[in-house]
Amino acid sequence: MAPDPTSAEITSKAKSNLAFALRCVPAERRGHLISFYAYCRVIDDLADDLDLTLEKKTAGLAGWKNIFSTSEPDPSLGLVDLQKEVLAVRDLYSIPSEYFVNVIEGCEMDLHPQRFETWEDLQGYCYRVASSVGLVCLQKTTPSRSATPSNSPISSATSARTSRTETASTSLSPSLKSSASAKKTSSSIATMIALKSSWSSKPSVPRVSIAKPANCFQKKTSSPSSRPA
Repeated sequence: MAPDPTSAEITSKAKSNLAFALRCVPAERRGHLISFYAYCRVIDDLADDLDLTLEKKTAGLAGWKNIFSTSEPDPSLGLVDLQKEVLAVRDLYSIPSEYFVNVIEGCEMDLHPQRFETWEDLQGYCYRVASSVGLVCLQKTTPSRSATPSNSPISSATSARTSRTETASTSLSPSLKSSASAKKTSSSIATMIALKSSWSSKPSVPRVSIAKPANCFQKKTSSPSSRPA
């Protein structure tokens, strides 16, 4: 029986642009973000798996939600190392379990095709599948957060993966200087802070009505005077 893939392998297989974004993150935090990305990838793939029945998808997502209540990995779900890493990241940065669970609940909404009748419905969906991801990342990229202590349980779990990420990153363009990386990181943090503030205040989203020009879909014909002689 083949061993479960690691967080780094799950992330690499996804062929995401995340590798470039992670280049802007301090090395000691990069492994934690890889663990979180792998978690999101697994949850999303579970909800979208065409080979699984609706019952198995529902049970699997419920099992992942439950580990944040028990704070213990569930061997029946597989990927035990990933479960341990995600729980360790949550505890290390004191991230509310609600943020992780919201991601799962957003994917659960995808199990049942639906139309969003109101802006409020769409807002709730976007908060789960997008804003919650930003809120988790915000906790990991805030400079005031302490780095991983050498004796942290997640340190040994991610050290090899971080080393592989560092090796792969050497192939990137040398023009990515530290000053540019710091600028990009600050910009990302500012964006996520603004996002957090906007959702915490729960603003009402206005309904926008766009007037359509009367003749925008009519075929344009040339008048006799405009035709060439």
